[in-house]
Amino acid sequence: MSRILLALSLLISASLPAAAAPQDEEKPEIVQRMENMNDILRQIRRQSRDAANKASVLELIKEFRLHALAAQKEKPLKTADLPEEEREAFVAEFRQTIDKMLSTLDEFQAAVEAGDSEQAGQLLRRLFEWKKEGHSQFRVQDEDPS
Repeated sequence: MSRILLALSLLISASLPAAAAPQDEEKPEIVQRMENMNDILRQIRRQSRDAANKASVLELIKEFRLHALAAQKEKPLKTADLPEEEREAFVAEFRQTIDKMLSTLDEFQAAVEAGDSEQAGQLLRRLFEWKKEGHSQFRVQDEDPS
């Protein structure tokens, strides 16, 4: 009887999905920052539709800015795939792109503070364009496309 129970338990355990294995490595700092920025940008988009969320949107803008400034100090993962002589210019362009995005973020913040929903909406669309452009230019192809 115990053999039957043992065989049955082995059969059942073999058919169950394995527990998720812990990740061997943590994600690089820049990937974590960019994922946070993406999540925050989506929260901003959802919350900015209602003027009652103004204070929350302004807090999210601060948080987004902190992640962007931290990411700006990093090098995109794609840098390692480039020839040595192209890396410095590539990183400089990455940092300039974040500067431009932060400038748009400043304008967006001013529009939110002023209650100008039309201008804020246009600038928010521009922030999503910066995200898309940045991903196509600086992200390694097999990274998570969040």
